Amino acid sequence: MKNNIDNIKQLFILLSEAFPLSNIRITGPNGNTIARQEYYADIEEDDFYRITKTLAPDRQLLMEVRADGYKDETEAERMLDSLLSMADFRCKGMKRREFEDNEEKRLLRILFYADSMEMRIYAVLLAEKLKKEMALERVVCVIESRYKETDGMTELIKRYGKTSPQDICESIEEGRIILCKYVPDSDKTVKSQCDEYFRGIQGFILDKYGYVPQIYIGTMVKQAEEYRFSLNAALTTKRAVGERRQKGRIRQDIYYAEDYLVEYTFYNTGQEELRHFLEPYAEKLEKEPELIKTAQMLLESGMNISRASKSGYVHRNTMMLHVKKLCGLLKIDPMNSDGDKFLLMLICEYYRSRNL
Repeated sequence: MKNNIDNIKQLFILLSEAFPLSNIRITGPNGNTIARQEYYADIEEDDFYRITKTLAPDRQLLMEVRADGYKDETEAERMLDSLLSMADFRCKGMKRREFEDNEEKRLLRILFYADSMEMRIYAVLLAEKLKKEMALERVVCVIESRYKETDGMTELIKRYGKTSPQDICESIEEGRIILCKYVPDSDKTVKSQCDEYFRGIQGFILDKYGYVPQIYIGTMVKQAEEYRFSLNAALTTKRAVGERRQKGRIRQDIYYAEDYLVEYTFYNTGQEELRHFLEPYAEKLEKEPELIKTAQMLLESGMNISRASKSGYVHRNTMMLHVKKLCGLLKIDPMNSDGDKFLLMLICEYYRSRNL
């Protein structure tokens, strides 16, 4: 792998932070040492992996990393390649402020895409350098923007008065801003802590750019390895919103993953597993088609029988009889059990998907 890298000093700092217990040497045109970190003086051949990379036509990177820290040499090389790729070295000629922003972007890339324990450790070190406490609870949010306005909107969000110094915000790709929002009160829901803030952000962006951005909010995270799951929850919510919007059932512009748990379960569970658990219920409902309508009306009305009967133009007593029959057939009690309510939601979604 060849990398066109000019800022050797910044590269060396980056590698030293990511591989603090390794020997690192970068050489110049004549093999002379430009930068060096020597952690081990005595090297036993079988205890270390020796990795060499061409950084530029006249620059070489030589590293010696302990073998017992990795599954094999390929894993160690993959970590190094990932680090070089993420660095991207756009810091050439940057001012200090711009380089710090690049580090924040790199932190997000590591949190979302790096698999190895070493990279997670490096994420914590990088967060400390940026004065971000990784032990704090956050929620990963995706803010959609127009392509030419991504960087400007990112700066606007960072300058917003209610944005916390512990928030992590960057545009990893054009048209999408990632904000890891600090949520200080674990006793309150994500929605109650975030809604006012994001309404303010939307108003701020509306005044500046003339439109209201769509915002998708994932799940709360406490550990570095949980960030990717929260991002996946936010993106899954975006996909679910798109499908609901096509049916004309979407009106708001801030969306929480907690409201799309059924879709999240379906999108992230194998078809065989869904079939194994839900097919028996679907087969029972197939013999009683009026009951699937009862279940759907009940769910859409928030489990309120009176509202369900009105929306379906069915007498309340008739609706009660249908609900009783539904519970008996499926052997669940969605009126009094949140677990059974969620199961009923899954059953209805599975029934709908298998009969498309």
